[in-house]
Amino acid sequence: MEKRTFNILKEYIISLDYLDPNKISKETEVEKDLGVTGDDAIDFIEDYSSIFNVDVSNFDFNKYFHSEGIDFKWFLGRSNKDPYKREKLTLEDLANAIDKGKLE
Repeated sequence: MEKRTFNILKEYIISLDYLDPNKISKETEVEKDLGVTGDDAIDFIEDYSSIFNVDVSNFDFNKYFHSEGIDFKWFLGRSNKDPYKREKLTLEDLANAIDKGKLE
């Protein structure tokens, strides 16, 4: 990842006013630290894709972001898959995707 790419992404994140600019780093997690989740995550990734010309056609939102609803199978004990466990998506991941032109 180029430092310049990360700095441009950081400026974009600052413009959205999600987090104190002094707390933004490569390790900043989109969902946990910026508070982007559910439908807002879809909007965020679509905007990011458009602004930075990143292909997100193969990006799996459910792997990184919680949905707006509840997984009733898990809630009722009929599924062992924890609906609250997600992989981390960091600003470093987003910056790398800008350099590659795609987020997968």
